[in-house]
This record gives sequence, structure tokens and C-alpha cells, in this order.
Amino acid sequence: MINTFRSATTTAASTTAVGILETVALVCSVDLILATSLTAAPSHQARIQTTLNVSANVIANV
Repeated sequence: MINTFRSATTTAASTTAVGILETVALVCSVDLILATSLTAAPSHQARIQTTLNVSANVIANV
């Protein structure tokens, strides 16, 4: 019984850790896109803005 509980706890902790790492990676990605957008040609700014909007929606839903 103890082993089952410990396994379930470890699995839950691992799942949470993976979720946190994915969120951090996404936030870093958005920061990089934002920094790039400040120096991007005007023709690319609309595409970058769309990517930022999609990324923000994903972060909000995590």
C-alpha cells in the first residue's frame, strides 16, 4: 500500500513539474518573440503579433 501511494505521489509531482517546465519554456519563448518583434521589419510584425496572441492564450489555459 505504501509503495502504491508513493508511486502515485511521485507521478503527480512529475506531472506537475513537467507542466511548470512547459509553462516556463513557453514564457521564455514569448519573451524571445517579443524582443525579436521590436527589431523586426514591419512586414513581419503582424505575424509576430499573431504568434504572441496564440502563445498568450495557451499560457492562460495552462
